[in-house]
Parts: sequence; structure tokens; C-alpha cells
Amino acid sequence: MAKMDIKGILANQWAELLDVDLATLEEELATGDYDSSYVLECNDAIWRIRRERTDAFRKDLLAKKEPAEGSKDFRALEPSAAMPKAKIVKEPGKKPELSVNVPLSESVMAVPTSELSPYGTPAAQPEPTEGEKLMRQLELIRQAAKPLAELEKYLMGSPFDEAFIERNISVFRGAELSVILGCYGFDEDFLEKYFNIFDADDIAKTQRFSEEFFMRHYTELDAQTVLEQGVNGWRKKGARSKKLDMFLRLKGVHL
Repeated sequence: MAKMDIKGILANQWAELLDVDLATLEEELATGDYDSSYVLECNDAIWRIRRERTDAFRKDLLAKKEPAEGSKDFRALEPSAAMPKAKIVKEPGKKPELSVNVPLSESVMAVPTSELSPYGTPAAQPEPTEGEKLMRQLELIRQAAKPLAELEKYLMGSPFDEAFIERNISVFRGAELSVILGCYGFDEDFLEKYFNIFDADDIAKTQRFSEEFFMRHYTELDAQTVLEQGVNGWRKKGARSKKLDMFLRLKGVHL
């Protein structure tokens, strides 16, 4: 099922979205197969759209509301009850932040508006994990003109091991799995565990495995591909065990 371009909708059509539309987008983010960073960014955008609309409504309401004749504006009489003023706070090495000054007697600190959103990015972000770095890199690679070639170059230049690939196997899809087999040699336990997600011909051509593994998966692995295009040392006649020779002879294979 195709994914909605929620980020694009929020960026380009935000003014046309009704409250029910925003709720629908939130439900899609919660139930759809979207990356966590994408969901966080979109939820933040939805929150900001709602906040801007609420602020605009309140401003319009205050502009229309005038004090009744003879009434008193207590804000003018009592300075301590006056509305706090906003000002720009500048700190060395940081972008200026809009903050609100509130009397210290009320024990309220000035808070940058960027931290008011429940989805806002905290000032000190934790170092991304290796898996998160991989996911970000994959997103860039998939946008390249030749993504599979770029993926091969990236994998060959990275210090990844079998354990790392296994921890992140779910982020790869389609032909990317073939590239992985072409870049790395995996042990039989790994190949056995993930046999069904890889292409059998790719395994036959690129991976080293035992005669027993070949015989066990004979119906899935093409014998001609294994024996003529594979990389196993026993694929040539004279290097095979008597057991494999007999197995192949009984199967009618004379390669």
C-alpha cells in the first residue's frame, strides 16, 4: 500500500486542512509504516498548525472585545497583573529565541518557544545509534540515480559485521538484500535462519556453505548454479566428498 506524503501535505496545504483532516493524518501516522523520525516531525508540524490557529483565534477575539462602558481595566491599575512582555533572548553561539518575561515572584522561568511543543527537539540530542545512522544513510541512498551501486559502495566501505547486519536486517528490502549477499559472506546459521528472505540464486552464487547445507537445500538451490557459478571449494569434481558424488549421481546430476 502506497504511503501518504503527509510531510508534503502539511507543508503545502496546511491552510486548507480542517481539524478532522489533521486528526486523520495523526491516525495515519500512528497506524502506518512510517519512520519514527518522520512521525515525530509530522506530529510537531500538526501541533504547530493547531497552536497558530488557536493563537490567531484568541487574537481576533481580543481585538473584537471592548470593555463595557463604566467598567475598569484592572490590568491598567495593577502592574503586577499586567500581561508579560515578549522579548528576544540572545545567547552566544545560539540562534535568538523568543521568550516571555514573567515576574520571578511567580517562580516561572522563561521558556524558548521551540521547547513548547510536546514533539519539539530537545536542546541536547542524544547521539544517534548505529541503526539510526544506517537508516538515515539508506534514505539518502534510495534517492540516488543508481541506489544499488551506491549501497554496495557504502557497505563495502563500512566496518559492519554479521551481527550488525542481523540486528538491522529488517530495514533492507528487495534488491538491497542481494547487494548484502554480494558484499558479505555469512555463516550457515545466518543463512539457515534467513534463507527465505534472500534469493536462492544469490545464495548459490555468492555464499560459501557446506556440502550438507547444499544437500539440505537441494530443492531450493539450483545445482548447476552452485556447481558452475558458486564459490565453494568442493564444487569441482575431485574436490567433492564421496557422499556428495553419490547424492548428485542419484539426482541425475553429471556436472
